[in-house]
Amino acid sequence: MVQASKQTRRPTLLIVGCGDVGQRVLRLLHPRWRVLALTSSTERRAVLRQQGAVPLLGNLDEPATLDRLGGLADAVLHLAPPPLHGDTDPRTRALIQALARGGRVRRLVYASTTGVYGDCGGQRFDETRAVAPATDRARRRVDAEASLRAYGPVSYTHLPGAVSAIRLPMRAFISGEASASTKALFSRTKVSAGSSAGPNRPNQVLMS
Repeated sequence: MVQASKQTRRPTLLIVGCGDVGQRVLRLLHPRWRVLALTSSTERRAVLRQQGAVPLLGNLDEPATLDRLGGLADAVLHLAPPPLHGDTDPRTRALIQALARGGRVRRLVYASTTGVYGDCGGQRFDETRAVAPATDRARRRVDAEASLRAYGPVSYTHLPGAVSAIRLPMRAFISGEASASTKALFSRTKVSAGSSAGPNRPNQVLMS
């Protein structure tokens, strides 16, 4: 009976920042995955629960509220934006510290932005290109990526900076082809949503 239980246990995904993009991923993976969704809003818990997630109340700006996160999930999808000011991302650092205490997380995917490469004049390039952030917002993203690399293996997806533009790559993400890539996201170290690359597999990015 114990062996059968181990074979049928669903993997657990924690979505940090379960807004529009996170909810699309939630609909794509549920019920094959057990999905936890971190939210700082008590009002949103009912909505997330209705969509199939287990809501967890916590705030990236209040690290003490994140203590239990480390031991809950096998994989983490980090979609939360950095703060509005400064050139570092203390929110991502607080998340990493919480995850490190549990030691359960095996895969982490971070949705960054193409802004980390600066203004590339519409050139096509891959993610071996050096970052050249030109704004504080982009520098906060670069800081988050650096913090995550220090934490351990992480995959990135670089989406266009404008919120409205995120919808375009997400259409591919929830299509049939992207569904296969989504499975790969959590079985290998890569992600196929918008522009993406695993640790040793650069993909092309189109800047406008």
